[in-house]
Amino acid sequence: KIIEDELKKLSAISAINRSFTRNTVRYATITPFDKQGRILLSPSLIRYAELERDSTIIGMVNKIEFWNPKTLYETDKQNLKLDPSTFEDLAEKIIL
Repeated sequence: KIIEDELKKLSAISAINRSFTRNTVRYATITPFDKQGRILLSPSLIRYAELERDSTIIGMVNKIEFWNPKTLYETDKQNLKLDPSTFEDLAEKIIL
């Protein structure tokens, strides 16, 4: 609901805002729990994330991410190429 409210604040006149909103909510679904409390992922999300038998679940403060382990490995490799000062700048913003 919080994300939805923030997306509604973006101007629909801006093409980049429309594209960002479209790509953010495209695969959004209400996800029920089964009787054992497990999360049920929609088939479209499973296809999008290319989840197979094995998957990696990562806690992200106020949400969770489901990854194909191979895709996560490649993403992590790419992230090693990022400028370390970018992380330092972010750390300074959040560390008291």
